[in-house]
Amino acid sequence: MPADIRKFLRLVPVPLALVEADGTVDLNDPGRDLLRGVFTETEAGASHWLQAAVTRLYAAGCTRDTLTARRGDDALALDVHLAPLGDGPWPVLVAVSPALGDDGAQEDLATTVSTLSHELRTPLTSMKSSLKLVVGGDTGPLNDDQRHFLAMTLRNIDRLDRLVGDLLDTSRADAGRLVIRHEKLDLIPALTECLDLQSEAARRADLTLDTVSLPAAFMAEVDTDKVVRMVSNVVSNAIKYTPAGGWVRVWLEETPDPSGDMFALVVEDNGPGLDAAAQAKIFDPYHRGHDEQASDIPGSGLGLHITKGLAEAHDGQLSLFSEVGRGTSVWIRLPRYRSVGMTGPDREPQAADPTEVTI
Repeated sequence: MPADIRKFLRLVPVPLALVEADGTVDLNDPGRDLLRGVFTETEAGASHWLQAAVTRLYAAGCTRDTLTARRGDDALALDVHLAPLGDGPWPVLVAVSPALGDDGAQEDLATTVSTLSHELRTPLTSMKSSLKLVVGGDTGPLNDDQRHFLAMTLRNIDRLDRLVGDLLDTSRADAGRLVIRHEKLDLIPALTECLDLQSEAARRADLTLDTVSLPAAFMAEVDTDKVVRMVSNVVSNAIKYTPAGGWVRVWLEETPDPSGDMFALVVEDNGPGLDAAAQAKIFDPYHRGHDEQASDIPGSGLGLHITKGLAEAHDGQLSLFSEVGRGTSVWIRLPRYRSVGMTGPDREPQAADPTEVTI
């Protein structure tokens, strides 16, 4: 995988570096240009600073912080974001950008991340399609070892694709460019497909993913892709932190408030739970809820932050209830219908074009 990531580094137009467990650092041209103002003599100075930055963030149990690159009188405040690419902390992709503090800068960042998303997803899609052909046997028979390592590569491509999506959603929301498209449809087929994909991760983790309480059909007026993203984020989080032999349960509550106008998608687990201090920060961007485990579990710390933003963009809310040693439940509460074109929750929705809301 590092060889493939090095190809990405040469393609993307933003400062990125690949740091490996042995201290090897590969910095792309935009990264060299950014750090050249501080480390003017050789690339070694920038590499040493990046190694130290990764070590410092991992030691602090986080994957994102603002650090200062300094050499003599030259200094530059940089936002540093770590994205582990394997099942452990290494290798790690390091995104570096000047620390931003105004709306114009956020807009520039959103544009940059959108470009990065396109540049990364084009080769990712090509790689994934090619690998699926190989795994499917279209290019000839595979032995067990080859199938195992190719499947691992596919999972890492999916993980990188999710990371790109997380960064894109975060930057769009911060810049006020996140679009919500409401459409009237049966939500269950999309949820079932999403959870079928998560079931493989649950199986590998020796967990039971219980979805039997989902109804056979459920009409709602939502942005289905965004709802699926929310559920996927929360279920993925539960699977990551629940010990082997445990369970993750997903169910739908049709009337979580007296008005009957809301519904809730609930994800609960019997994992380690969170104390009050962790719960207070759990929706912060780049925060990892279980600090003692975070360095061993892949993830960006953006999932719940993004899910909260998507729920609020639907005029809903995200709630978390947890107790140490007794597990966690996350409630995604959303309006079932928008007022335009609807006749009530007990009737079929009238035909209408999807509506868009930008936040």
